[in-house]
Amino acid sequence: MKVNTFLNKTKAVFNSLVQKRVVIGNQSADLDSIVSSISMAFYLTSKAPDSVPYIPIINTSKSLIKTKKECMFLFDYWSIDVEQDLVFISECKKDLNEVILVDHNELDTNEKELGIDDKIKAIIDHRLDKNLFIEAKPRIIDASVGSCSTLIAKLFFDSGIQLDESFAGMLLFPILSDTNNLTCRASQQDIEAVKTLGTICTIDSNFLYSEIEKFKFDLSDEDLTTSLNKDYKQFETNNVKWGMSSVNFSVNEWIKKSTRDDDLKKVKEFMQEKELFFHAILSCYKNLNEFKRDLIVIGEKCLIFNFEKTLKNNVRLIEKNDQCELVYIVYSVDQVNCTRKYFQPEFEKIIKKFQSV
Repeated sequence: MKVNTFLNKTKAVFNSLVQKRVVIGNQSADLDSIVSSISMAFYLTSKAPDSVPYIPIINTSKSLIKTKKECMFLFDYWSIDVEQDLVFISECKKDLNEVILVDHNELDTNEKELGIDDKIKAIIDHRLDKNLFIEAKPRIIDASVGSCSTLIAKLFFDSGIQLDESFAGMLLFPILSDTNNLTCRASQQDIEAVKTLGTICTIDSNFLYSEIEKFKFDLSDEDLTTSLNKDYKQFETNNVKWGMSSVNFSVNEWIKKSTRDDDLKKVKEFMQEKELFFHAILSCYKNLNEFKRDLIVIGEKCLIFNFEKTLKNNVRLIEKNDQCELVYIVYSVDQVNCTRKYFQPEFEKIIKKFQSV
């Protein structure tokens, strides 16, 4: 079955299902999250073709997904209609019977509001294990792989379920993107997955990666608020809400060149809208064809000074500004593989330490 056919069928029956079984990706709704939810839903449905199908859920809004150019490239490539083929988190009600989490292993705010704490039946993820939902089965959490889609591809390989070329090609998108074409954060599992998927589909992986990057780093017609929202995750540590946006431009260059007061006002409005205690913006950008990262942390003075004292590993302080309403620190990041997955637990430690003082 082709991926667009599967999606069209699951979308068509979603609202009429009495028993709703869903697969939900993380709230950033990036390539890995989207592809993981779609492919895992197909895997589970294929294992029991005569039972109720699993429905993949896109964990963001329809309007926001249309700002993600690399995701729209994926949909266009495989003839997936955003309106006709996809189910979004806003369409879910508190009537879900079974929930599978992919590309995350703790619930975000939207998921908590659905009251699904006791509905989690399986987890596939490649992040730090939060030791939640221990009874889930399968519960595959492997932080050594570069992409969650690699873990799901292995489920297909081990089960003998036949992958259509469109599903195999779709799985290549996030694996290549998350590992920079197998040059960064790529485990042996990622490498083997790309090799095996490449025997099923005829896509040139080098060409595909270059096209994904072209769309991913295309910032034309994109304002600051869109950039902050596009790849955003919200967390809660000891009842403190905070967020992290991943962007594809240097935050150091942005803060130097921008009209500072206007842009910081937009960041403040963004934080107020989401009720954030502090906000981090982590970049991944190209400089002379080399990937670089920098980071800015923004919030109240007392907390940001705690960052200055505590955040030392793999970063170098570039600038500190405590003369405006929102205090911030800009860091360069030493290693390009220091992703949001690396910084999240580091930030959680700082918040907990700050609260204990």
